[in-house]
Amino acid sequence: MQGKYILLVLILLLLTVVPSGATTTKIVAGAPVFIGETNVDLTRALDNCRIIGWMPNNSAPAMPAAKNITLRPLNEFSSVLSKYTFSPADYRGYEGAWYCEERAPYKTVFVVHEPELKISVWDIDTDTDVTGTTVPATANVTYRIDTNMDTALQLKYRLELTPADGFYTVKLTDPNGKAVTNIYTGSYGAPGTVIQTLDTTPYITSSPYTWNFWKSGGKWDRQARNIQGDLVYPVGTYRFTVSQNLNRMQDTYKSEGITDTEGILSSTAEITFVQPAMVITPSPQITPEGTLTVTLTPEVTGTPGMTSQATTAPTPEPAPTTYTPLPAWIALAGFGVAAAFVALQKR
Repeated sequence: MQGKYILLVLILLLLTVVPSGATTTKIVAGAPVFIGETNVDLTRALDNCRIIGWMPNNSAPAMPAAKNITLRPLNEFSSVLSKYTFSPADYRGYEGAWYCEERAPYKTVFVVHEPELKISVWDIDTDTDVTGTTVPATANVTYRIDTNMDTALQLKYRLELTPADGFYTVKLTDPNGKAVTNIYTGSYGAPGTVIQTLDTTPYITSSPYTWNFWKSGGKWDRQARNIQGDLVYPVGTYRFTVSQNLNRMQDTYKSEGITDTEGILSSTAEITFVQPAMVITPSPQITPEGTLTVTLTPEVTGTPGMTSQATTAPTPEPAPTTYTPLPAWIALAGFGVAAAFVALQKR
């Protein structure tokens, strides 16, 4: 019983030291920030600065700025600076460095970016993007994410990050619209088969990010069969979807009526799998009895990006039968034997 109480105390202590909630909101001076982020704590980045200014084309700071924003009135405290929203209405079109306008030398307080997000279907063997193509079911693929928001999970910009601060969600659906959550590397029960869980919450600290599941258990086998012997993954079109919600960014865009958010809040990529083409190769063999047999050998072919089609070899035509005349002496001998047989029958 005492052991249980000790364990309970340890859990409670752990809960008191682990931050409750995302710490992506706390940025340092010069940190990259993204249009749409909300509840961002600017106090450390601003260092008591009230007015910030922007210069076009990342030019050297010179005041007055091309655009400026007063964050708080003079000699007044504002709680807004600890829960700040980078509104699209204020910052779209003004991407780049923002400086403290009040004092020289003009220091960068943060660098504003429009979020960028793209998911692709990636061929591992050829290291190419095969999104939107048709490939054999044997193609070795994974998903890849390209984004500029990898800096939001880098400790040098947001010092209090924890492993719970990821903000990406990946989903995979099969041709029937059913969610795919398990990745089989072989058929159920086969030696060496590993069943992995799809990485649906990648923690991306550098871009591009590729899910390297094959390094720990083999490739995604779309010809794998389950315990009943059925294909786990039917042929057809599969869809990968990634979405992100850094500091409730989705709420910000929705509140401002912005609906065209593909490549900003979400991204999709499709790939169509077909059965590998079967090439029939005839291999004629003559047995000692003179019987001609043909062995049909299937060969798997297919080129990523091209629709595979079955190719059947034409049926071999039977060889014509030919006859060679017998020698004359054999024919005369045959006639003699026949005549002798007839004479014996008449007696």
